[in-house]
Amino acid sequence: MRKIKVIAGQTLFDIAVQVYGDVRSVIILAMSNNISVTQTLAPGMELVLPTSEFTDLDISRTFAGVGKKIATATTQESSNQTGLDYLLPNILPMSL
Repeated sequence: MRKIKVIAGQTLFDIAVQVYGDVRSVIILAMSNNISVTQTLAPGMELVLPTSEFTDLDISRTFAGVGKKIATATTQESSNQTGLDYLLPNILPMSL
């Protein structure tokens, strides 16, 4: 069975979209790993990737093809930022 190693800031929803291309796969992903869909995932944690009937290969192949991983959860680093510093760190790197 396939597995994935969690990176910092990833949620089950991120992994569902990245791997399956469809957020509806989050339920089967949670059930197969005996965790809640809202559980905070630890970096390095390994999750089993079951077969899912909800897939969009165009989306999952896009992430695989460019080597990108989705990580949308708030991390300690991002939670220390506020306002535009958080929203636009590369456009407005100075504090307003």
